[in-house]
Amino acid sequence: MRKSSWIVLVLLLCGAIAAPCASADAVTLNVAAVIAGPPLQFQITAQAATDGFAFFSLLTLTNASFSVPSFTPNTTSPVLVIITKIDQSQPFSATFQAVDGVGDRTTASVSDAGLSVATPEPATFSLMLLGIALVLVMRKRIARGLPQAV
Repeated sequence: MRKSSWIVLVLLLCGAIAAPCASADAVTLNVAAVIAGPPLQFQITAQAATDGFAFFSLLTLTNASFSVPSFTPNTTSPVLVIITKIDQSQPFSATFQAVDGVGDRTTASVSDAGLSVATPEPATFSLMLLGIALVLVMRKRIARGLPQAV
């Protein structure tokens, strides 16, 4: 095997080469309702019309509760998340990710100021690239009559 082939294989193993694989659509997040309360409550919908919505991942939560009514995973219908401020005299915040059926992530933050949504992050498939690299290495070894163990 050439030195360059080993370098590519090592980079793939280390995850240094990860191909973004953006799906047709990422999860879109919208404010469905803001209830002034007390308690202050944000109702947010998440939807991935093509790949289906999979799950929420709560990253941070301060002075708030985070609830998601039950839903069928990978649904293309809107899914509701409810964030409720606990102590009305203190600031609150919540940061979460909404993930679609292929792993694309949309990160959002909710606070007294409202909803802030970051640019969606596509899933990466470094394992797929690793598999392709291993197949190519095996093909070369077979063509040269070398042992097939890598």
